[in-house]
Amino acid sequence: MSTKVHYSASRFTPEQRREIALKYAGLPWGQKGPFAQRLGISGDTLRSWVAACADGDLDNGLIPRKTGKMTTDDVAEITRLKKLLDDQHAQHAEALAQQEQKHAELVAAYEAKLADKDAEIIKLDKAADALGKAITVLHDLGGARGEAGNN
Repeated sequence: MSTKVHYSASRFTPEQRREIALKYAGLPWGQKGPFAQRLGISGDTLRSWVAACADGDLDNGLIPRKTGKMTTDDVAEITRLKKLLDDQHAQHAEALAQQEQKHAELVAAYEAKLADKDAEIIKLDKAADALGKAITVLHDLGGARGEAGNN
């Protein structure tokens, strides 16, 4: 004795409904009923999802207008376009990751140059300070010699 579990249509997100509807619409005759039973969703519900998907109303949760039907060619085209979009998203993500890596490398290189320049500035400041002190000492010595010579 098997127990059937029936899922409420509201338990599925619009994206899940779209995936299920496309899968259902793409199945050959004779496999749709067992597919619906495995999901625990009525065939009527699945057909309404397919109609809503064909009409563009599935995301909004609207009652399908049933102005058009979704053929297996439509399902194949939607699946192809979805795969193409997913591939483009993956390529974009990869390109973005590469750009971020290059940016991080450039930032690290510039930070290293900046650290070198900061160290050079500190070194030059110390040298200028030492020269200033040396000049002061020389002036003091020169002044002391001048005073000793004047006496």
